[in-house]
Amino acid sequence: MTPDVRSKAITSLIAFADFGCYTAATLDAMMSVHAAAGMGLGVTYLRLLGAGDAPLPGDARLPDGVRLVERRPIMSEPEPVMPGGRRSHLTIVEVGNVPFDAVAALKPRVLVVGVGNTLLDERRAARALGMVNAPSLGEVRLLRRVRPGQSADEDQPRFHRSVRGAATGARASRAAEVLAVTAPYLRPGDANALVAGMPPAIVVAAGRRLLGALGEDLAGPVRRVLGQCRETTTPTEGPAGTPLGYDVGECGTLRALADDLEAIAAGIGPTASELADAPFLQGWDLDVRTVRSLSGVVDGHPRFPPGRRVRTSELFATDGRTWARTLSRYYRLGTRRTVSRAVKLH
Repeated sequence: MTPDVRSKAITSLIAFADFGCYTAATLDAMMSVHAAAGMGLGVTYLRLLGAGDAPLPGDARLPDGVRLVERRPIMSEPEPVMPGGRRSHLTIVEVGNVPFDAVAALKPRVLVVGVGNTLLDERRAARALGMVNAPSLGEVRLLRRVRPGQSADEDQPRFHRSVRGAATGARASRAAEVLAVTAPYLRPGDANALVAGMPPAIVVAAGRRLLGALGEDLAGPVRRVLGQCRETTTPTEGPAGTPLGYDVGECGTLRALADDLEAIAAGIGPTASELADAPFLQGWDLDVRTVRSLSGVVDGHPRFPPGRRVRTSELFATDGRTWARTLSRYYRLGTRRTVSRAVKLH
């Protein structure tokens, strides 16, 4: 039975959507549900199901006290969810394959739109946001999704230009802000554990940081609780723009490298978008540390200024002409150096 509800009673409501993968919105929402419940908040988890969307599996588990509501919205009679009697209550909405009118009827304080790490994901999100005109949707926040081992700040300027600019232009009445934090693509084992009600601590920490970043958009007691969450998690966060809950240390770096090597072996890598965001290495040459590497004058590197001669991390793959994949990243190759001389490398 659908609860007796009134939209004006909802003061702290966050909606999660992902135009490229509805499962990603499910994981974002469940990650936030576990984090909010762990902070002592009362939580309602509302899943708006559309065509092709399935209820949570029977073996899915949520924290004690969390109220789960799953429904297929009836557009003529929108029925927002009552948050219950607790003042410190957060309603988390997972937006499935449903019209945005169904979300607008709930009057969320903030709509979080997950954006994948490809240009296609970014353009899809920008186009979908262009069709959203309901002022009752509240603030719109773009949540960038990155894979473990991918440094989120490497192409952050391009991401801002591509998504934020397109979304703002498509929705001239209100800009969509990019969140300072990012969300990880959960590994299969972590995702399965989350659905089973046993999320690893690293996943719960990701949810806490995400809610902490959204606290300013909420009100009342929930805002204060999430503000404390932000204060307690900030000192332990990695560098700005790194994936939530995942470090970009060696394990993640090697996992990303393995993905790229498999793509190269299959003949589908590197892609044009990967090379478009890669640093450019001019006057390059094979170099030797204790392993094979490259040296050259770099441009577009996230750590070194343009024009600096650097030595790369270990070289794993190259076509010898246009691109190279080192331990840490792709490089686009310019002309190869023909004259050897002693230079200082960084």
